[in-house]
Amino acid sequence: MRLLPEPAPSLPRFKSLLVHGPYPPSAPVHLTLSVPPPHHALLFTPSRPSFLQALHAHNDQWLNAHAATGTAATMSSRVTVLLAA
Repeated sequence: MRLLPEPAPSLPRFKSLLVHGPYPPSAPVHLTLSVPPPHHALLFTPSRPSFLQALHAHNDQWLNAHAATGTAATMSSRVTVLLAA
């Protein structure tokens, strides 16, 4: 699993992870998409509009190129996005 698109290094195995710091807004998306099947990922965000705005402003090239592919759709089907209150 990784926080950035390849060729970024893989993360060590973990059961839970909090992403905080100077990472691009797309880092949690890359992490959740890299969770291998049959596992599922939960992504918590305090504000859906703010999260989507940050993703759009960041303009991640990998997401732009792969978001509409069947592989990315399959990976994203294992991700649940929840709003943290």
